[in-house]
Amino acid sequence: SHDGAGSFFTIAPNTAAPLTLLAQDKGNQSPACLDSSQYGFYFSPSTTNSTKWTISIEGGGWCYDEQLCYLRSKMALGSSKGWSATAGCGCMNTMGDALDQDCNCLYMPYCDGASFSGYREDPWKVPGGEPTEELIFRGIKNLDATLDWAFEHGMDTATEFVLTGGSAGGLSTFLHADRVAARLRLQAPECTKIRAAPVDGYFLDLSLIHI
Repeated sequence: SHDGAGSFFTIAPNTAAPLTLLAQDKGNQSPACLDSSQYGFYFSPSTTNSTKWTISIEGGGWCYDEQLCYLRSKMALGSSKGWSATAGCGCMNTMGDALDQDCNCLYMPYCDGASFSGYREDPWKVPGGEPTEELIFRGIKNLDATLDWAFEHGMDTATEFVLTGGSAGGLSTFLHADRVAARLRLQAPECTKIRAAPVDGYFLDLSLIHI
């Protein structure tokens, strides 16, 4: 979570990772949160030179219209301005019948409101709002830029990989597992085990039922 607790999976001691903010040097292709602040993540490298990797994606629901997304842009689920300087990250790689306590673990906070799935080149004005009220939708750019960074910092030598997340992060896992796996097969040829482990991320598209 944005309070620095990081992944909700078991976190090994001394795995607090610093916040890494990604550069916005590619114009309207740059990663960004809803309020246009820099996207970032927390990376805890292996302490034993392990070639196992976990990417864990934060949950946090969705925003369903411009007004709700604008409200979200004023909080940690829509802006990186108040994110903790450090956060933990729990490995989902296995060792025998248990979770491995050491891996290269990258925790992805959530600030786009759409499970890392949206992209729009230009800012979107909030209907009925003030002229300065606008939103940036760059969810897929946040994902792709994070993967770029990971491959540049050792994921190209990965031998095992797990993509995971809970709630909206679980849906992100469902949505993007194939995209991430395709990049691993191309850029990490020694990675023979690629797994997706979504947690509570399957949501039926049904009307609300009031009992």
